[in-house]
Amino acid sequence: MEGTLEEALEQIGREMEVDIYPDWDGALADEQIDKDIPVRVELPYATVSAKTLLELLLDPLELGYLVRDGIIYLTTHLALEEEEDFLEFRVYNVRDLRKGDTDTEEFMNLVRFVNDAAWEDDDGYGGNVQWHDGMLAVRQTQKVHGQIEDIFAKLSEADQEHAWGPERSEFKKATKKAGTLTGNVSIEQKLQQPLGIRALEASSMREALGLISHKLKVDIFPDWDGALADEAIDGDIPVSVELEHTTVSAVTFLELVLKPMRLAYVIRDGCIHVTTQIASEEEDEFLEFRVYNVRDLLRQDTDTDEFMKLVQFANDAAWQDEVLYGGSVQWHDGMLAVHQTQQVHRQIVRIFEQLRAVDKEHRWGPERPQFKKAKKKARTPPPSGGGCESF
Repeated sequence: MEGTLEEALEQIGREMEVDIYPDWDGALADEQIDKDIPVRVELPYATVSAKTLLELLLDPLELGYLVRDGIIYLTTHLALEEEEDFLEFRVYNVRDLRKGDTDTEEFMNLVRFVNDAAWEDDDGYGGNVQWHDGMLAVRQTQKVHGQIEDIFAKLSEADQEHAWGPERSEFKKATKKAGTLTGNVSIEQKLQQPLGIRALEASSMREALGLISHKLKVDIFPDWDGALADEAIDGDIPVSVELEHTTVSAVTFLELVLKPMRLAYVIRDGCIHVTTQIASEEEDEFLEFRVYNVRDLLRQDTDTDEFMKLVQFANDAAWQDEVLYGGSVQWHDGMLAVHQTQQVHRQIVRIFEQLRAVDKEHRWGPERPQFKKAKKKARTPPPSGGGCESF
């Protein structure tokens, strides 16, 4: 898709058979965004929804949309948060997620801190949240309501992850039945495979990312006009990577290309987005909400605050309780709700894997001998030949 903003919106409207009303003379005019701004979205590999295509078009311009009365109204992100007319009231029944000793204020904070919304008690404008008899009454933008629905869905799923008895077996059946790969999961798996090249001598960053995109069959979107432009990084910077002896995964090769220029990648909407390391940590749009069920790691004397600090201090991420930007972590009934970058989530997964492995290895009782037998049985001779193992 290439042309002016007006032409692109008209094309999307025709394909969706929906009317799109941009606020040309209001909020868009205030931000000097007019109909003739050139736009371009290329997707040679991914088949995305109309919603994703619209967001890929609007996000670089800091625009958003609201669906009302069967019409898509298009305005700025700021207007969506500040103008009362764009806020919607919804009630969420969370009685099944709230246990007897759950602090209601903590539960409301969980909703407030895992999205980039404006709230009246923080900024003097924006939405609000109230507690009533096991229900949350929330007044916020449509985008934030979508995030809140995602929060509760993930809390419910994580709650079942370590359930016992019939609940656990039913949960496993349901997840197995629904186990189709999402676009993001598919990309994660592709990135773990060898890229098939050891050397890359490209005349430009644009060419290098194009080659990686072609090898992976995944669309890569560098933020040339946004965060990269702010750091004076353009597509013409030459790139060189040479590995004589090692065949690495695609993700390692991509990081070898990006890290020298302090760039990072984010997997979203079935595509790889490239931005600066700072933008990936500071901009809320790049943070993801995930819930980790850690009940199996807890003991009666476990200090939950210390457990949360373990997650925070085991990586070099930015956290809101230390600086004015970054992710957040909240405790809820034996689960950790974390809003952070994808890179930090990968580190957190490794932390819990190591904790569980060590916990299992030093566990007493009947389980311990069985574990030792399994470990002994699975032992294989050390590899011979080249590579790091030969040291």
